[in-house]
Amino acid sequence: MAHGLRIICRDARHANGVLKMMPNKTYRHDARGMAQIVRTGWDKAVQIKSQKAYVTSAPLWARSSAVGCSRKSA
Repeated sequence: MAHGLRIICRDARHANGVLKMMPNKTYRHDARGMAQIVRTGWDKAVQIKSQKAYVTSAPLWARSSAVGCSRKSA
């Protein structure tokens, strides 16, 4: 909110599921569908983790990935 604007992140999986039901898949129809989702209130707001949370968990993800790779090769 540095400029006084509120930002809300939406659940992409939920929107994707709704947009899949549309018969014509074009960018114009997707944009119209997204606007309709917001207008009707079908969207879901989601929480975003802080930068610190991502920095803290990155080494754990890397270790988990490395351990998974070593198990597959053995």
